[in-house]
Amino acid sequence: MTINGEKRRQIYLAVKEALHNTIKHADCTTVIVSFAIAKLELLISIQDDGKGLCYTGERSGDGIGNMKMRMKKIGGSFDAACREGTVIRLIIPLHEKHENSSNSRR
Repeated sequence: MTINGEKRRQIYLAVKEALHNTIKHADCTTVIVSFAIAKLELLISIQDDGKGLCYTGERSGDGIGNMKMRMKKIGGSFDAACREGTVIRLIIPLHEKHENSSNSRR
């Protein structure tokens, strides 16, 4: 199974944004990035032990909105939670229903 160029680009940019936000805002000592494949989905988790998204400090920027938009663009989903730091989960479908259906019409 291959992932097309646009999907790869959106995944890369979402992970890059998550790591950038972690470095810039989390004030953490550890970051764990994990990848798994289950039920034709790529699951990417970025977890840190920092102050978390629930931190009540001043918020600026569009990082979370950008990650949500990138996942929506490729039919995936974004989730973020505070659990002794921050956990960001990106879920990307690995099946290409719209591409397969257009290929079968040719």
